[in-house]
Amino acid sequence: METSKQISADLKSVLLEKHLNFELLNTYKGVPFVCKAILLEVEEGTACFRLSADSPFAWKTAQKTLILSEGLLEPIEANLLFFDRQTNTLRAGNFGYAGSKLSNRKELRVEPEGTIEVYLEADEGQKTASLADLSMRGAGIRAKGDLPASLIQGKELILYLRLPEGEVRLSGKIRNIARSANERRISVEFSGVAPDKTPIIRYIMRRRAEIIAEMRRISLKE
Repeated sequence: METSKQISADLKSVLLEKHLNFELLNTYKGVPFVCKAILLEVEEGTACFRLSADSPFAWKTAQKTLILSEGLLEPIEANLLFFDRQTNTLRAGNFGYAGSKLSNRKELRVEPEGTIEVYLEADEGQKTASLADLSMRGAGIRAKGDLPASLIQGKELILYLRLPEGEVRLSGKIRNIARSANERRISVEFSGVAPDKTPIIRYIMRRRAEIIAEMRRISLKE
């Protein structure tokens, strides 16, 4: 049985056993939100949920969600197919097992507003780039054009983040490089101990508050 059909069968079993209380885990610009939901029905490949009245998430902007329940052996990832604001119900489908995505979604990782410059340095290679997202453990970085030969996966490097709260110098390691036509997205995990991470902490908490306020404004307009 293919994965999506197997998960549909599992959800039907959960529904029959009256395990109706679920949580839907989502992120908006990196900030995680958990919404309480009740499972209403399961059809082939889809499931319908009713969200709690105080659900904070802006569902119009969402494409995927993680489905959590004590009745499930492991978290499920699903596409959001339809949301009805009048009844506060949504339909999800195209199920798959979430695996490590659960821990990734739980991490507070904020996306910047506007451009924040990042300077990368490894051996003789140097590159000026921009911040894609930031957490206490690492950063996503966007770089235009080709990278210096020394900036490769697994490479130790030095980052200079020019945050509004102050400039920070950090050591890190390149965990992954995703390539597109004219851009590289570099995932960097911080290593070592920074002299002072206070600007990072202040920036993340400020952006978190801004993102939550923005998400609530969008929710009120839906």
